[in-house]
Amino acid sequence: MIKKITIPVFVLLLSIIASKSIAQDRGTLSGGLETNFNYFIRDSLIGASDLPQYDNLLYGADSWLNVKYTLDSWEFGLRFDIFNNSILKNPNYTYSGNGIGNWYIKKKIQNLEITAGNIYDQIGSGAIFRAYEERALFIDNSLMGLRLTYDLTDNIKAKVFTGKQNYEFTTYPAIIRGASIEGYFSFGKEKPLTIAPGLGFVNRTHDSETIDKLLNIIKTYLPEDRVVPKYNTCAATAFSTLSYDAFTLYVEGAMKSKEVFYDSYAQKLQLDGSYTNGKYVNKPGNIVYTSLSYAKNKLGITAEFKRTENFDFRVDPTLTQNDGLLNFIPPMNRLNTYTLTARYSPATQLLSEIAYQLDLKYAFNKKLGININFSDIKDLDGNLLYNELYSEVHYTKSRSWKFVGGLQYQNYNQPVYEGEGTEMLVAYTPFIDILHRISRKNQ
Repeated sequence: MIKKITIPVFVLLLSIIASKSIAQDRGTLSGGLETNFNYFIRDSLIGASDLPQYDNLLYGADSWLNVKYTLDSWEFGLRFDIFNNSILKNPNYTYSGNGIGNWYIKKKIQNLEITAGNIYDQIGSGAIFRAYEERALFIDNSLMGLRLTYDLTDNIKAKVFTGKQNYEFTTYPAIIRGASIEGYFSFGKEKPLTIAPGLGFVNRTHDSETIDKLLNIIKTYLPEDRVVPKYNTCAATAFSTLSYDAFTLYVEGAMKSKEVFYDSYAQKLQLDGSYTNGKYVNKPGNIVYTSLSYAKNKLGITAEFKRTENFDFRVDPTLTQNDGLLNFIPPMNRLNTYTLTARYSPATQLLSEIAYQLDLKYAFNKKLGININFSDIKDLDGNLLYNELYSEVHYTKSRSWKFVGGLQYQNYNQPVYEGEGTEMLVAYTPFIDILHRISRKNQ
């Protein structure tokens, strides 16, 4: 039996150009390798059993090899991914696969930049579009397609792009198109006022198979609950950053046209006249996000506000969790460092959320400082989902000794975030961290 081996044209092109240019001492070739190894030890007492990795497979590995080559105004990039018995995708199962996870070709022609291949980018804060990579969460939402950016003036840049969202070593079928224009202006000399406004637009077009899949689900509903999915959905955003002296203000508002998505709390009528939770609905969505920060001398204060309504924006409405998300809406809570303080972390509620956060940092001197953070998250009906009060004191005695201690208080709606339990979980978490540096190289 003859096994067919296919080598992408991009790899051949990169190899030919690299070998020729290196021989002529032209261009720069660089790269890096990241590898994680896992060894699974079976322990039925903690639930580490009756799973393939603990019972049979025993080991796993994840590797990413990056190569980049630049020559004059050209740039070529390639990443080869290997997953052997990986648990990044799902800790309860293993995934194996390998292939080219990312490749791109970039060319600069005066004010125009052309990029083809896997593209990472976002519009504004990412409310309507964000193509990004988060390896620890097995997320790689790059856009496989084409992007053009053009410098209209020294202060104004326009961008257009189109393609499909990456999924493992293939793509989802939905077509994505987008455009944005951003500027930067400064007024004054001694304490200038700067403003960086922007506008963005994204369109997503479903394929026929996705529409048919939705219709087959919706036709099982009673007539009162049926909706008609559309091929196209549009989202638009306006955003701006305003800075003056020690103050920085960011404001963004985004809207999404009507589209069909799954609402796990929507009431669905049954034949017997009763209702159950969960059905596909057809509604528009919107987001408002703003932050105000002040940083001067020893004091730093940041206040944030976010309101989200019906903004589940995906390449396929039947997907769940992080799969197929076109945008990224960050959670409105402190990103905690320690394992126990990060145990209960509230995931962003895409359909109904109103939240605010206040963070304060103050340094009494070079050795002693404090950090206080408060966050509060509710749904649009006013029901509490999460709040947290975090306090931290850090003291640096010398270059060799550093002490961190504090207390965290949390209210965590476990039924909403994890689908478990029936009541609000309350947690008090004291913590202390002592760091001793034995030498300049070891700690």
